[in-house]
Amino acid sequence: MLSKQMPTDSYERDIYFAQLMNSRKKVERDAYVEVKEDQVESGAVCCMMDAAWVLQWWAFVEEEMGSNAIPPPGPISNHRLVSRETGLAYPGLLRKHYRCVSEATWRVLHGKYGGGPLVRRASNSCSIYSAE
Repeated sequence: MLSKQMPTDSYERDIYFAQLMNSRKKVERDAYVEVKEDQVESGAVCCMMDAAWVLQWWAFVEEEMGSNAIPPPGPISNHRLVSRETGLAYPGLLRKHYRCVSEATWRVLHGKYGGGPLVRRASNSCSIYSAE
């Protein structure tokens, strides 16, 4: 359990912040529905997330506890996935460009990091991703 009062000694303060970051990583991992294709039911609407942001987040939460060398990602940025003119997802996006997550997963991550925009896509029985 972390104390409510911040330590004054620099070494103890470093340990305190490392414990806070480890706790944050654990909470995020536990609250997150893992980003995988099979998490979105066929026929459901999924939320698209920029693959680069997802990979940065995943590296942060999966980093060895106590290391804290990888900073948490900034706000979710899906701007590369949508047209500025129409606000719709670009046609022909490939799996390397985005990951699909359930709406519940989107809400967890968006609630923590903010950003956007929210980009929805209908999944189908074949695949929620375009051909590679």
